[in-house]
Amino acid sequence: MNEEAQVETEVESTETEVPATPASESVEEVKAERPDWLPQKFESPEQLSVAYGELEKRHYQRTDDLKKTVAEEMQEQAFADVPEVPQDYKVAEDLGVEIPEDDVMLNWWKDRSHQLGLSDKEFNGFIKEYHEMAQQSGPDTDAEINALGEYGEKRVERVNEWFKSNMEKENYEVLSQMPITAPLIQALENIMELAGQPGVTIQDSGDLKDTLTKDDLKNMMKDPRYHSKNDPVFRQKVKAGFEALARQQNN
Repeated sequence: MNEEAQVETEVESTETEVPATPASESVEEVKAERPDWLPQKFESPEQLSVAYGELEKRHYQRTDDLKKTVAEEMQEQAFADVPEVPQDYKVAEDLGVEIPEDDVMLNWWKDRSHQLGLSDKEFNGFIKEYHEMAQQSGPDTDAEINALGEYGEKRVERVNEWFKSNMEKENYEVLSQMPITAPLIQALENIMELAGQPGVTIQDSGDLKDTLTKDDLKNMMKDPRYHSKNDPVFRQKVKAGFEALARQQNN
């Protein structure tokens, strides 16, 4: 064998040989070392991670429970002054507003106030604001009464008293809620005349005349509107006047 062939044989022999590794050295390489920062009660970082997750979960659960408790207490305080049922709301006397208990809008507001959790004070506060706004947006009552003339106030009082005495209560309550205007009072006075009441007549005492006498009716019959023009409205006034006079004499 020449020298070159001998060298090749030695190289091949060296490449195929694998040095042996002790078993104990292999186990140490596979086994992970315990970190210095890991607390003694935990066997692995994974166990620490699980424990931390459970702790965080309990923390948030307690926080949610606390929030719920606080919210319930706040709700109890907020609804402490709310009436038990909507019908327990009462319109305060010092508002100076008379509203029938069966008023549709009033009962709607009672239901709505209860839904909103309003106290009785808040309920009345909104009624007061609404009433004030309605007065501001409506006609000027004083100006309307002045438009009726020197006896405007007495005319309004006379109309009010007559309809209060001659209308059904529920109908009068609707009428009484209407804003006072000069045209309205004049229209109501016309209705009163058709029912046998005198027109606007001032007596010597300064009061408005509230009944027609027999002489008044006879003078009305002399009016052309009664006997020649045959005005049906005027004739109705005369007829109603005699009927009212008859009722007075029978009482």
